[in-house]
Amino acid sequence: MLKSRNITCPKCGAMIEVGNPNLVAVRDINCPNPKCKALLHVNFDEGETVLAEKKDRKASLGILVCNSQRIALQEGKSTIGRKDSKHTASIGIETTDKAMSRLHCQVENIRLKSGKVKTVLSDLRTSEKIEQKPVMVNDEPLSAFDQIVLDDGDYIKLGDTVLRYRQQ
Repeated sequence: MLKSRNITCPKCGAMIEVGNPNLVAVRDINCPNPKCKALLHVNFDEGETVLAEKKDRKASLGILVCNSQRIALQEGKSTIGRKDSKHTASIGIETTDKAMSRLHCQVENIRLKSGKVKTVLSDLRTSEKIEQKPVMVNDEPLSAFDQIVLDDGDYIKLGDTVLRYRQQ
């Protein structure tokens, strides 16, 4: 994660160095040009800077990052598992990790009345598959059928594969 970025205001063209002391994926700032003062949406992961009027911007649904894979999450429910020729998950992770099942967990994006999005992760283990490695979030195991609300930067371990959840 970048600690700072040099950006150009898309409205007035001012060059700005934007600090990122908390190492967040996205940060909103006001252009320091006194004649502009535009609200800018700075994405440190993707390198993008856009005008971002808070009342017009919709909440992002977030992404999962696994090595070089970046998987955009959709609204509603999606299942996550190892991608292979027989995979059944709606999100298939490309990995050779046999400890990750083809149907390991579920993620659900719920849009709240405020417009924000809550992302909930569930372990899909059944009593028949209890020997399967549990879903781990920040090194804490979920019990079968447990749910947890994800926060930006959470680490999710499926089998021996680690994903990172990023809000945008």
